[in-house]
Amino acid sequence: MRRQIITLIFLTIAAHVWAAPNTAWPGTGEVYYSAEAEVMCAVWKENVAVELGRQEKAIAFSVSQDRGRTWAKPDLIIISGESPTSLEAVIDHFKSPTLIFISENKDLKRQRLYFTSLASVEPRVIFESQDAISAPRLTSYPELMVASWETRYLERATAYLAVSLDQGRHFGAARPSATAGLPLPPAAPTLNWPSDGSVTRLVSPEISYRIDSADPMIARVDISFDKAFRPDKTWSFNNLTLPGSSESRFQLPVELPDGKYYLRLAAFDGLAESAARTVSFTVDTRPPVITLLTPTGEADQATIIISGEVDEPSALTLNGQPLITEARGRFSRELPLLAGNNIITLIATDAAGNTGRAAATILFDLAAPHLKILKPKATDWFKPGSTIFVEADVSDAQNDIEDESEGIVSLEGKSLTDRPAYDASAAKLSGFITLPSDLPDGKYQAKLSLRDLAGNLAVKPFTIAVDNSPPRLTISRGEMARSSSPTLLPMPVDDAGSGLDISGTLISINGVSLNVLLSGEAQELFAAAIMPLADGTYEVSVLPRDKVGNTGARSVFNLVVDTRPPQPGALSSQGRLFSIISSFSAGPNPFSPRNDGNMYFIYNFSSAADRLKIYIFDLAGTLVWQKELTNVTADSLAWNGVDHFGRTAANGVYSYLMAATAGGQMEIRRGKLIILQ
Repeated sequence: MRRQIITLIFLTIAAHVWAAPNTAWPGTGEVYYSAEAEVMCAVWKENVAVELGRQEKAIAFSVSQDRGRTWAKPDLIIISGESPTSLEAVIDHFKSPTLIFISENKDLKRQRLYFTSLASVEPRVIFESQDAISAPRLTSYPELMVASWETRYLERATAYLAVSLDQGRHFGAARPSATAGLPLPPAAPTLNWPSDGSVTRLVSPEISYRIDSADPMIARVDISFDKAFRPDKTWSFNNLTLPGSSESRFQLPVELPDGKYYLRLAAFDGLAESAARTVSFTVDTRPPVITLLTPTGEADQATIIISGEVDEPSALTLNGQPLITEARGRFSRELPLLAGNNIITLIATDAAGNTGRAAATILFDLAAPHLKILKPKATDWFKPGSTIFVEADVSDAQNDIEDESEGIVSLEGKSLTDRPAYDASAAKLSGFITLPSDLPDGKYQAKLSLRDLAGNLAVKPFTIAVDNSPPRLTISRGEMARSSSPTLLPMPVDDAGSGLDISGTLISINGVSLNVLLSGEAQELFAAAIMPLADGTYEVSVLPRDKVGNTGARSVFNLVVDTRPPQPGALSSQGRLFSIISSFSAGPNPFSPRNDGNMYFIYNFSSAADRLKIYIFDLAGTLVWQKELTNVTADSLAWNGVDHFGRTAANGVYSYLMAATAGGQMEIRRGKLIILQ
């Protein structure tokens, strides 16, 4: 921007701009001229006749948009009873002409400093004083405008400034410019929403805050995926906040995908910025999913059990009544039925207010018989062509089922030849049926049905599982299994159907038979040696058999027994390090989920680990959190302090265990963790 005081070209400009009525041409005067880009502005003082015999001091101005080739018709600024002086015209960063000037009321012995945008011509008072005001100046910046001036009383002069954050529509309070070199930062804003950990289903949520200030402020709003607010992962916005607002609101102009975000909010008064408020919040637009496990279709008794699970922490209702969920979102509730169709409605509402629904209609027919399958059980397996026993309890309120009535068993919609019979004295329907001999492996939907004398039909579905495949060895010939125990040896045998028959599976090591048992973890198969085995390599022979009598081929593999504890840096016979974990750390410790966000388990391995498990327990030994990874190299694993039920862990001392497995060996690291909010 440039400012010049030009008197020699006054007549040239006047020839373009002078055409205003009711004005008298001043014989002399100064023209104030400011120019930026194509825009120019001429400003001068006038004596204007406002009524017969009375004149007012006025400011006349005209604007050119083409570097002075043509000028707009002059306009006037009149402040009744006051005389303007010290005119200062500026073209701001938006290429709009603005004006700052002093006006004096001699009757009241008062001076005022005015600002006006010449596009709107609405002068606004920036400052007023009984002392003399002088040296007004206006400086425009991209996001703010600064007015400066002086006051003088006797021999004392004081310099002031005032800041506008909205191009002159509002100015803050005047402050001595001697303090502008080291301005005090404004008070930090108060966040109303979000609070730390808030959840919303709105993709463009509204930020609510309060700034306690008598001056206009700019709220600086940063939204980021990253807690460190890296620029490539952060949106930044400014929102003007006027004084006197009890609550200010700013709706984000972007749509946020589901996920966790960090919000940073600070106040800026044009000279200094406040401390920032930082919180996290989550956008969640996905409704909970309810899976109804039982019952389905038709009920055979007047009271049933409603059970299922919800896939995320939610407030759950069953037919409008609260229903408490247990571990992993599971629920169960006994529900009485009325005769006829019973409508079951489940509604789950998560922390963000998303609602998921599940509904079922259960028919309870008092007139029809009802069946309860006793055999086969859901865990039973059969070979194709097997003869199996089917048995069901029968309840009939009408007591009109004829003794020795035959029921029907259907498999995948086709009725079988064999028919079970009804025993009225025992109130049971039972009999032997033969399965088709060509059934492939798998589970099949079967139905048992029985009709009473009135023609009412009772139908009950059940499952028949078929297994015609023998167990198999899961290790290739030439591969080695490993054990660090002299008596408990891993057996790599698997059966995907009915499961391995432990008593029927024959295992020998170097010709000596072994007992077989199942471990509690992942149902792994182990063999128990009669005598402790010395370290070394053994030949193991396995003849596996499953629970329905399928027998696999005899298989042979090598087993390495190594009970020596690993020594740091020592090499095995294969030339690899026994030590699996080369470095390990956990922190921060103490850990605050609210302030730190995550804690990290940081590890390095001498080579890739086959499996990594990390467990966290409270002092009572209850498992709070666990994580399992496979094929792990050097990395880190984060925990946000939330347990398996979606709750933030309470303050206290916790223990952790990290177990790494590689090449059949396991190495464990333990430690303690303090959670302190």
